[in-house]
Amino acid sequence: MIGPESPQQEGAPDSVRRIIYVSVAVVLVAMAVAGVIVFKRHGDSDAALRKAQVLQSRLMAAGFDSPDP
Repeated sequence: MIGPESPQQEGAPDSVRRIIYVSVAVVLVAMAVAGVIVFKRHGDSDAALRKAQVLQSRLMAAGFDSPDP
């Protein structure tokens, strides 16, 4: 009589998968935090305001409505 066969596990063990998932999550959170910091630091620069004014003047010259910069 043949007994029940043990199921074959495919892929990496659960502990390795958990380490990979946590590592990826930490990297994604770190990238998101860095992006927010960079965005807030450079959001209101003079260069951005000048570019917005140039864009607005070009839109107006082309006959489009444009929001205030």
